[in-house]
Amino acid sequence: MNLLTGRVEITAQNHNYGLVWDDAIGPLISSQSGGETAYHSDDLRFWSQHHIAPVIQSAHHGRVRLTHVNLNDGTPEGFQLLDEPAFAVQYHPEACPGPHDSRYLFKAFMRLMSKRGSNNYLAIDFAKGRRF
Repeated sequence: MNLLTGRVEITAQNHNYGLVWDDAIGPLISSQSGGETAYHSDDLRFWSQHHIAPVIQSAHHGRVRLTHVNLNDGTPEGFQLLDEPAFAVQYHPEACPGPHDSRYLFKAFMRLMSKRGSNNYLAIDFAKGRRF
């Protein structure tokens, strides 16, 4: 699930390893995480159920926003650096012959490289190809 749009994406997975979303990365920024003070790292589906994209403060990378959560197992599927031009997903958006739900990530990358817009470059309606 894309936490910025609330849309569920069908994606090709490969979970040999993954990001651990907890206080080892840095403290949760409550004011940018819907007022929440707990990580809910045992099951990140909490964030999708409450439509919140939580933000933490990393010592090395500044603010980091959780952007995608796997609804099957509650693991982190994507994040975005808010103070640096970078984002990542833990699945295969380029997988062919489909599904194509993640095609918007390439448009988001082009927006990021052209420095257009704000930190909401990932909030693209993949069904319509336009920004929320």
